[in-house]
Amino acid sequence: MAMGSVAFLIIGLLGRLPFPNKFLGTGTWILAFYVLHGIGRGVFESTNKAAFGQTFPGEKGLGAFANLLVQTTLASVAGHILAALKLEDIVTYLLMAAASLILPGFLLAAAKKRAITGITPCGGSDAQLDV
Repeated sequence: MAMGSVAFLIIGLLGRLPFPNKFLGTGTWILAFYVLHGIGRGVFESTNKAAFGQTFPGEKGLGAFANLLVQTTLASVAGHILAALKLEDIVTYLLMAAASLILPGFLLAAAKKRAITGITPCGGSDAQLDV
């Protein structure tokens, strides 16, 4: 999960650099965004959803995944509205803020789950925490 968080954070940081610059040509610049976005989305589609599934087993999972879908949709709508209003800087800062909060949020959820049940969101015991 940390890898996806860092990938999205780097996307935000690269977005603040002039395009293209003397270190990265146009092709390399665009390729970097595709690779980083692929890493971030891959983590979101696998690790994040697995953590949701293990944190909210059974019937609770239905509500958790519905909530995840609503949050993702609202974030997408907000991003499109901000882009339409030419507020790309705000979108970049929101991306970096969200990316910075992913790992601490996961660790907080893991600690809360462990305190309640003795099991981590990744399915391990108290003795391990797979990040």
